[in-house]
Amino acid sequence: MTTDEYLAIDGNTLIDDPDETLLRQVHPLQMDGDEPTTAAFLPSQNHNFLLSTKRERVGPREACEAHQQIPLETAGTWGVRVSDAADASTPAIDDAAHTGQVDHASLSFLDLPTPGRRRQSARKLRDAARCLYRVP
Repeated sequence: MTTDEYLAIDGNTLIDDPDETLLRQVHPLQMDGDEPTTAAFLPSQNHNFLLSTKRERVGPREACEAHQQIPLETAGTWGVRVSDAADASTPAIDDAAHTGQVDHASLSFLDLPTPGRRRQSARKLRDAARCLYRVP
């Protein structure tokens, strides 16, 4: 599947506000000291090469608490702007209707042809990400 094919699925739309910040939960095992590793921003084939995030309107603390209620572990919420995602060749897609998760968005790695290229984009996202909320 390509990003265009994913966008063609009913309800999926490209997020075009470059200043919007998407909220990414980082698992404690994906931390190196106080900073997330590249792995925190690298989706696997098991996740269809889509990196799961929440829209900024949710709020960093609320996104973290919702993640914990699933229950999934998190070290906290890191933010990546839509423009940073575009710079990393990972377009931001509002796929809440498709996933059935309110305010869900994905960063698409679908058009990145090799593991090395996907890792390079994940590094760019990691470098651009900023901590918005840490689990106490």
